[in-house]
Amino acid sequence: MSIINLNRDYHSHSLNYSDGLNTIDEMVRFAGELGLEELALTDHSQAALDQHRLVKKNFRKSIDRWKNVHNSVSVRFGVEADLLNEGGEICAHIQGLESDFLVLSAHSDVYRGNRSKVTEGYIRALEQYHQRIVVIGHPCARYFQEEVQIEELVDAANFWQVPLEINGANLLNQRTNLTLLGKMLKLAREVMINSDAHNLYELREGRQAALNYLRQQSFLP
Repeated sequence: MSIINLNRDYHSHSLNYSDGLNTIDEMVRFAGELGLEELALTDHSQAALDQHRLVKKNFRKSIDRWKNVHNSVSVRFGVEADLLNEGGEICAHIQGLESDFLVLSAHSDVYRGNRSKVTEGYIRALEQYHQRIVVIGHPCARYFQEEVQIEELVDAANFWQVPLEINGANLLNQRTNLTLLGKMLKLAREVMINSDAHNLYELREGRQAALNYLRQQSFLP
């Protein structure tokens, strides 16, 4: 197993575009204080925003005008794409703007397919969109713990060379099935440590929770 982003965080959320509690500028400033080299703001897809009636005044098309004036952190803007059904359909846009930098996740309140076939949905999405998917988001989350077949999902991710996520916020907030996570870590070729931060506390403590867990399990010295 290889951890490919120890000083980079590729899954976080902002107040500007989804359900984060801090602005893009606040997240980037704090990422610099934490010593991160790179931060990806991957706000929730339009399917999730619509489900939760999160109407934002910020126009996503203006995102190209934002520049980091705070520090040397490299900032990327992506989307936490939603798996929609077992056919592998996904929602990968915010306000109609697609992204080629995707965290692919399944959320129980957005997924509309047969729950028992969520693994099939992941696999079909990987077949179609692997070139755009940077990481599989929180595959060991408790809300699909009875349905996801982690061995099959890891096999597909390994085949398409897509990393799987160790989700810091879920570990911090006890929303991870540790049995599934243990299996994933033994089978995955590449993993990412991401905060899935929705606030500054999770950006710092979520990453630390993931690192602590990996040390406890002897995956890190």
